[in-house]
Amino acid sequence: MRKAFDANVPKLRPRLKAGAAPEARATSEDPLALSLSKGEEAAEVSAAIQAQEEVAAPPPGTNADHDSSETPLTLSLSKGERVEGRSTETNPPDLDPVPLVVRQAHHERSGDRSVRPDPSAGSGEGRATPTRAAARAEPVGAPAEEAQPQNDVLSRRDRLEKIKRRVAEAARPAPRVEPVPGDPARAAESVLGLVRDLEVELVRAREREDALRADLDQARTELARTAGEARASAERLVSADAELVEKRGVLTELLGEMTTLEEERDEALRRAQAMAALDEERARLLEEVTRKADEEARLRAEREEEVERLSEELRAGSTESARLRTAIGELARDRDQLAGELDRLRRERDELASAKRALEQVHAALAQARARLG
Repeated sequence: MRKAFDANVPKLRPRLKAGAAPEARATSEDPLALSLSKGEEAAEVSAAIQAQEEVAAPPPGTNADHDSSETPLTLSLSKGERVEGRSTETNPPDLDPVPLVVRQAHHERSGDRSVRPDPSAGSGEGRATPTRAAARAEPVGAPAEEAQPQNDVLSRRDRLEKIKRRVAEAARPAPRVEPVPGDPARAAESVLGLVRDLEVELVRAREREDALRADLDQARTELARTAGEARASAERLVSADAELVEKRGVLTELLGEMTTLEEERDEALRRAQAMAALDEERARLLEEVTRKADEEARLRAEREEEVERLSEELRAGSTESARLRTAIGELARDRDQLAGELDRLRRERDELASAKRALEQVHAALAQARARLG
């Protein structure tokens, strides 16, 4: 059973590799392409499991005689994949062929060219185990020009992480398989156990496939919505660019007006500074004029006082001159009186002089008479 399974595994590689080779570059470019490829891989795994169950079924001529006395078998490998059987021994340990196929397919899809399994080998020897770094690789982010909300990005990352976890669970290493027993009855029981295990794994794989398909549909819906949002964002970006160009023109005009206003402001500042200088000069001149006015007022007050004093002196002089004129008048009258008196005295003197001369003439005549007489 194990040899037949291992012999048929390489036959599936070209089909898996042919489907995975064109998508090896898409897994490193888009997380959505990664989820799509994982969904296709799950579908291929389910097809591989069905093929392995058909191969793993025992030939009807070899085990029919042995199983007729001990174990009745009913094999139905149709779409329902139901297997019924009775056995007196316990089931063999679980054989997990799915992880091996998944690991090989994932190894071929991850682009690891350094280690390749040999298709001609009949057993599982010589196959290199792929690293899990490719399965756990971080998805590349969306393009920068798609402006998406943060919650959509986080939910998409969560879904991608869930898909990666499921693929990693499907790619876990297979348990050790016990050798096939030599007894045909035990071999038939082992085959039944393997078929039952394969049926369980097939159900699990189908559940994983359904979950992956649901995630794929959800991712496609999300991608369509994101594409619509991207188109709307592009339209908004175009309108925003037009508005930006218009606003840039308006800003250019505003900058020109601001430049003109700044020039006017500078001119107004220069004028204000000149007016301030003129105000300072006027204030200085006003202060000087005020000082001079105060000085002139003081001088005028002094002059007025001097004029008052002179006026008083003039009035006093006028009074004195009037008094002096009165005195002069009196003196003139006295002079006139004295002149009259002088004239009278002169007349009296003249009269006295003439009387004296007459007396002297009398005396002379008397002397002459006396002399004549003497």
